[in-house]
Amino acid sequence: MRPKGLIGNPDFLFPDLRIALFVDGCFWHGCERCGHIPRANQSFWKAKIKRNIERDVETTKRLEQHGYRVIRLWEHELRDNIHACIARVAAAIGAENVSGRMS
Repeated sequence: MRPKGLIGNPDFLFPDLRIALFVDGCFWHGCERCGHIPRANQSFWKAKIKRNIERDVETTKRLEQHGYRVIRLWEHELRDNIHACIARVAAAIGAENVSGRMS
């Protein structure tokens, strides 16, 4: 479920557990591992990505102040190790057994 009107517009929300899950794109959210600044119009992109990072920090802080647990996954984490991401979310929601294969 992608809720509307909640601070930061999380990608997924577990309302009963008060968990907000964001999947941050490496480029747009300034991933230190694989994000980059385009060569064209560097000052614009540096400022844009910096604002995105600052907004992410503020969004996390505000959601936590409202009693939410915030989970942020990087785009590359989903690509590189989906099972670790699933395990992380399962642990957060208290799932004892998460089984199955992703194809």
